[in-house]
Amino acid sequence: MRRLAFLVAFLALAPGVLAQLPPGWSVAPSGLHVALDADPTAARIVWLMASDAPGPSPAPVVQYGPTTAYGSVATGTSARLQGEWSIVWSARLAGLPPATDIHYRVGSDLHGWTEDRVFTTPPIPGTDHFVVTAYGDQGSAYDRTTVAGSSVNGVGARYNESDPTGKVVKAVLARNPDLHLHLGDVSYGAWDGWQLTTEPLASTVPYMAAIGNHDIDKTIDVENYVARLPMPSAPGEHHYAFTFGTARFIALDSENACVRRVIPGATPMQTGYTKCTDEANDAQVEWIERELAAARSDPAIKWVIPFFHRPMVSDGKHGPNAILNALWLPVFERHKPDLVLQGHDHLYERSKPLLDWKPHPDGIVYVVSGGAGRALYEFRNETPPAWEAARARAFHYLSLAFDGDRLTVEAVDLDGKVLDAFTLESRASRAASRSGGADEDPKATPAGPVGFAALAILVAAWVARRA
Repeated sequence: MRRLAFLVAFLALAPGVLAQLPPGWSVAPSGLHVALDADPTAARIVWLMASDAPGPSPAPVVQYGPTTAYGSVATGTSARLQGEWSIVWSARLAGLPPATDIHYRVGSDLHGWTEDRVFTTPPIPGTDHFVVTAYGDQGSAYDRTTVAGSSVNGVGARYNESDPTGKVVKAVLARNPDLHLHLGDVSYGAWDGWQLTTEPLASTVPYMAAIGNHDIDKTIDVENYVARLPMPSAPGEHHYAFTFGTARFIALDSENACVRRVIPGATPMQTGYTKCTDEANDAQVEWIERELAAARSDPAIKWVIPFFHRPMVSDGKHGPNAILNALWLPVFERHKPDLVLQGHDHLYERSKPLLDWKPHPDGIVYVVSGGAGRALYEFRNETPPAWEAARARAFHYLSLAFDGDRLTVEAVDLDGKVLDAFTLESRASRAASRSGGADEDPKATPAGPVGFAALAILVAAWVARRA
């Protein structure tokens, strides 16, 4: 039930097709991405095509099915986006059975076809053996400054083989995941380059994202995020949830924890740039409460894992976000998710199981993973704070291996070295152990660097304000 991972980003058109197009134009689809849909029997395919492709007809399509005979067709729709090499296209694939390899190709006889790609649909509900990878704060491995004016789909751009934003994709592929999560700050404005950089992974593995601060830098960034990452959220929202096997993943919008207002007098380059106000977004808080409560009351769900961008718990450059702690922490501590994944700080960090910022046997483990390619940050404090369990300043990704009532999490660098590893036991299993007379313990067993020291100054100040 494994997919193939294809590293080919661009394909030549057949001679018969080339004769129909102006010289030098390359319009074959590229930058393929797969995303899960709100309907578990559906998925979305996103791809790029040349912005100067001739005419709207015929529209490219996705041919798909359980074999290379395909048998089903979904017609693409386009969204022209200013300032990019290409037009973003997408199509919705319906009627997909669970735990099935789906073959697909994209194009038309006019535009040319991609090679066959394969992704696997989500497992049958209740499946409890699968692997999920995650990272945040990535960007593009393509140098846009070398793109000629007539180039399209990134043809002519220099791909930097040593850039960590591309190397992390290859490292994740080697882990052979069933699902991938992006923890925000996707492209840093290099949207086509990012989509091409991640294609080897995202064209064969369902790729789900949480929105980050640089994904809303300008109105055009939000438009690109929505077009290229069609997540199963309500219109106008960026929070959503989905079930994968026995895990419930909850994507939150840390940029919308507050009510945002457009900055008056913004420059043209900042069109639509907004600033957080003191007004809380109560609607998202209420949604989080309902979603966590429902997941915790569902006996088929063993693991509850929120993921988002700005960290609630961090000793990195940005530190703990006071707004999120004020609004979300009480909700989290009522329902106790098993693991919280965060980005924004360009490093790796893991907390001990925490309740009210103190180590507790029934606490929540918070992880920061912002090492997917952007320049690394230093930690705020040389001495690790008392709540911290592990840290590393390195490019990396996360691997989450689900195995029944055990979850093994590893932070892995781009050379395959495990920077930190720990295991969690499901809360249901822990409760059963306690009822049988077993000793309580945090059930987060480390296998990496662990720090024990005074609480970070900023965190102490924030906690004092809450007291």
